[in-house]
Amino acid sequence: MMSITAATRDRLKAAGAVEAIVSDRVFRDERPQGTPLPAIVLIGAGGATDYHYRGRASVQRVRIQLDCWAGSRGDADALGVAVIEAMEGAADLGSIRFVRAFVTDRRDGSDRGETIAATGAAPLAYRASIDFFVWFKEV
Repeated sequence: MMSITAATRDRLKAAGAVEAIVSDRVFRDERPQGTPLPAIVLIGAGGATDYHYRGRASVQRVRIQLDCWAGSRGDADALGVAVIEAMEGAADLGSIRFVRAFVTDRRDGSDRGETIAATGAAPLAYRASIDFFVWFKEV
């Protein structure tokens, strides 16, 4: 079975509006050094298996943090909007059925990137961080 974070990565890569902005730069856990912006980094941020009196529930919920990185605040925010639109609807991807995703929290941030050898400068990268509760089931 595909993991929910791998399925989420593949879902974002297949979303036209997201792909138009980041190409294939959607990563789990961390952005590889030297990868250009914009990019998305997703992290599984929690979840527990739900049960009912007959056993494991067929629909499960996890929390996934999606960090949308870009070279400007406006570009990070625009990528965040595209990510929300890509995640909210139901969809099937491989062995995973995305039932629904809900935004639970949003944060903005920034970070100094890698030092550029030619100038010695470290450019500022902007982040729109979005937490989702993702309801899914294995099909």
